[in-house]
Amino acid sequence: MELRGLYYRSKFVRSVVTDPTLPSFLANLAGEPLYPHFLLMDAPSVNFGKVTNDTVIEGVVDPWHFDSVAYVGVSLISDIEGMVGGELQVVKRRRKEALSLIYKTKNKVAEKDLLNVKYARSGNCIFVQGSEMVHRVTRVISAAEPRLSLVMAFQPANVFQPDKSVLDTCGTSTRSMVPRTMKIGRAHV
Repeated sequence: MELRGLYYRSKFVRSVVTDPTLPSFLANLAGEPLYPHFLLMDAPSVNFGKVTNDTVIEGVVDPWHFDSVAYVGVSLISDIEGMVGGELQVVKRRRKEALSLIYKTKNKVAEKDLLNVKYARSGNCIFVQGSEMVHRVTRVISAAEPRLSLVMAFQPANVFQPDKSVLDTCGTSTRSMVPRTMKIGRAHV
């Protein structure tokens, strides 16, 4: 489950992603200036991972996917001490090759082709090129509380930089409008 629209509903969350300190710090990691992504409905969101036996596909609650934005920072905000599961798995291939591997193996990617990432403690953040890496999250088997992750989306500040936003996941009713809105927003920063 995902809670969206936090940019509009929470002054605190909005200040976290727009305060110059965070984008400036992440820009050093990215090697280029960054802005919060203009798809503000999703730019900051919270994912909830409950302890459950319900899975989408064999032990995962978040199937293989790549993100819609160039850069993503994911910070765990819940107590993860003693948590079993809830790990980020990344296919060690470029996006197109990773999707082909998942298809060829019928969703049974070998361990040697995976990078398993486990957060060391609450508050840690993983910063990645979300639209370039295919990943998923395993189900939470046991935990003191639900796995809550704050997802923050960023894009290059340079309007002449190629746009890596991937809008295939937007609903068909908004697909034609969102790109125009984002292009207008990027041009007026």
